[in-house]
Amino acid sequence: MNILLVDDHHELRSATRELLEDLGHRVTDVADCVSALEEVSSRGSALDAVVTDIRIPGMSGTDLLEALLAQECDLALVAYSSSGGDERLQKMLLDRRVFFLAKPFSADQLHAKLDRAGLERRRSAAAGVGEFSAPGPVSLPRSRDRSSAASRRPFSDSDRSPASRGSSSLGSPASRERVSRNRFVGLAASVMLALATGLLIYFNLPQAPSLPERSPETLLRGARFELDSPLGELQERPAELVWQRVPKAKKYRIQLLDVEDAVLWEALLETPFRAAGAAKSLGRDFIVMALPLEIASALKPAVVYYWRVEALGEGDATVASSKRERFLMMPDLTSSPSSSSSSRPDPLGGSS
Repeated sequence: MNILLVDDHHELRSATRELLEDLGHRVTDVADCVSALEEVSSRGSALDAVVTDIRIPGMSGTDLLEALLAQECDLALVAYSSSGGDERLQKMLLDRRVFFLAKPFSADQLHAKLDRAGLERRRSAAAGVGEFSAPGPVSLPRSRDRSSAASRRPFSDSDRSPASRGSSSLGSPASRERVSRNRFVGLAASVMLALATGLLIYFNLPQAPSLPERSPETLLRGARFELDSPLGELQERPAELVWQRVPKAKKYRIQLLDVEDAVLWEALLETPFRAAGAAKSLGRDFIVMALPLEIASALKPAVVYYWRVEALGEGDATVASSKRERFLMMPDLTSSPSSSSSSRPDPLGGSS
């Protein structure tokens, strides 16, 4: 298949392209939806499918899918995201016009979703021209063929009784009624047989293989993983950082950021790790890192902070990364920095 891949995240786009090419597809990738529309417009029927991320700045993946459907493009459409999408995307999924893939995903899951989207594309194309589409030719029984041929034969003098023969070139009213009735019965039988055959073929179409259950081992190279805490508005000063474990990660790079994305503090955490007991009940493994006391003490109430984590593999290559998450300590914090820390320089670059 000739596939157009759309994703603003360079690492994930490169990893997904590699997966598609390993599956034998020819891939063109772009970083935004406007470029994707231009590519579809210029290449036309040379494309077979569009695979797009949903959360793209500017024109979103959902906007792109709506534009392609409005243009009635003959393309298989697959969308992926770490969240379920909005009501517009849900409607397209319910109408089976778009097929959804949750991140992170494996090569088998991507292959199966493309197969389903391609099958629906072929079915929609057949329905769009108003003709019945079947895997092979459908022939009627010989007896039905003979009766239908007889019903189509023009009525002549030889079909009338000797008494009525020659009285009229159109035959008697009873003969004309019998011929009309035979034609109607033949036509009705043909329609019923075609409908029955179509239903039989539809309900016996091969189904896509069931998808394996997602696990941490299916994390895609360059994909994102979850941060657990701290998140949102906090009633107390954070003491630890918790995030999702990434299989085969050798190290984690943790960064604390300000609102302008400047790095306030950075740390490198190596194996071994300890699991968070409360998080294990969710069915996933998490990593817990104690936040250094001098860093926790330097955090100020009513100031927005961000943090993110990168998972590093062999040679410190990035295996996966988290989203940038926000947290804010409320001004009425009951806990306060220790008195001994008040005289120290602010490790985050401000005054204590």
